[in-house]
Amino acid sequence: MHYPRVRMSKVFYAVRKLTPPFGAYTSMSTHLLGALRHTHSRLVEFAEEIAFFRGEETEKMLVEREYAGLIMHENRVLVRRWWHGCVEEGIVKWLWGSFGASSVGVTHGLFAHAVGIACHLCNPCLLQTSWNPQHRFRESDRK
Repeated sequence: MHYPRVRMSKVFYAVRKLTPPFGAYTSMSTHLLGALRHTHSRLVEFAEEIAFFRGEETEKMLVEREYAGLIMHENRVLVRRWWHGCVEEGIVKWLWGSFGASSVGVTHGLFAHAVGIACHLCNPCLLQTSWNPQHRFRESDRK
């Protein structure tokens, strides 16, 4: 009886191993957002010197590079989360659900079929109607 549990634990292990590292993605998003904020605060702090030395194009390029890196990372994470959600939903809801329903249905069907045959053979009303032809007709038909 340990075979299904061992098989399911292997499936759980495989799903866990194939899950993307969402914690690391969140950590990287926080790091990139911090770098963008640092660049922006440095721009605000040294705005007078940047304007005096005509460095606005360089600073604009630096801010846009930080912002583009953050946006690219967030887009990658969103796509991976979406695909992971679709696959996980398909595995957990549809694959395992259909497996559970079919396994319960097969065992319930076999059990119900065996019990139904036994109940049919032991039912006194059915046994009575099988040997007495008068019980096969309705009350209105007998009058």
